[in-house]
Amino acid sequence: MANGFTSIMSTRFFDAHQDIMDALPGRNGKSQTSFNDLPKSCCFAVASIFVAPETHNDNNDYRAEITKQLNACLAAIAANPLLFLVGTKKDLSASRQKTGVIIHLEGLTKLSRKDMPFIHNLADKGVRSFGLTWNFDNDFAASCAGVSSGSLTKLGRDFVRFCHSNNLVVDIAHASKQTIDDCLSFGKPIIYSHGGCDSVLKHVRNISDGHIKAISQAGGGVGIFAVGKFLANKSGGRLADFFKHIKHALAVAGPNAVGLGTDLGGMFDYNLMAGAENMPDIQTALSAWKMPAIIKKKIAYSNWLTIYRRIL
Repeated sequence: MANGFTSIMSTRFFDAHQDIMDALPGRNGKSQTSFNDLPKSCCFAVASIFVAPETHNDNNDYRAEITKQLNACLAAIAANPLLFLVGTKKDLSASRQKTGVIIHLEGLTKLSRKDMPFIHNLADKGVRSFGLTWNFDNDFAASCAGVSSGSLTKLGRDFVRFCHSNNLVVDIAHASKQTIDDCLSFGKPIIYSHGGCDSVLKHVRNISDGHIKAISQAGGGVGIFAVGKFLANKSGGRLADFFKHIKHALAVAGPNAVGLGTDLGGMFDYNLMAGAENMPDIQTALSAWKMPAIIKKKIAYSNWLTIYRRIL
């Protein structure tokens, strides 16, 4: 079983959330994982643009930092012959020997209706995935860590329609429960790119069984992250806790809607994955796991491949 899995996949994954922008030139983040590390571990990776609102308070400054990160990301992809930018489902070919990068914007924190042309331009330049929120409520939606426990606003509903109409990914990681319900009401596939299972560890960042099942039924997917403090009620967490959440998500969602969303490069002090060099640890653990090889393949990459083809 282990050999079958290794021959299928080796150490390459489809990771639905990586915070590797911090390693780009001019950034001061802790991440040591760079775009050049991606081909070592991933056949596809979702690279997240993230701008901390507390350090970019002004709207113009916030937009400028998003643009700066996007341009740096595009330049890093263009400079590496082993990487390519994913734009449409045609780019999601499992036969490629290169690594496809899907660009994601994590949260619309400082943006508003007047910024919709800016958002349209981001999509035109290559951003294919959008997270509605981060840790704060915004003009589009309520966050799981926000103060309102609210829902999608009218602007948020307009934005979700825009995404669905233009084959863009709607990511509800960090969203409030009501926001998730509102996004599900469109009847279209959405993703929860990185989080844990609330039934395994009750935490505001983890997702309920009801939402896991509903996302699966809508044709979307749930990614389990490797952030230890959100996986286990003890300091750090372990890889075994990571797989406990995967196993639970599989039991709730079925075999076709669960994948990886490691948050590699993010939550650096708590992430079980210090860098891309640790990704093979997941492959080793998967190979030893008493699970059919086809399920291991689905978790490693093929579920996300199917789901992203469905959306893009």
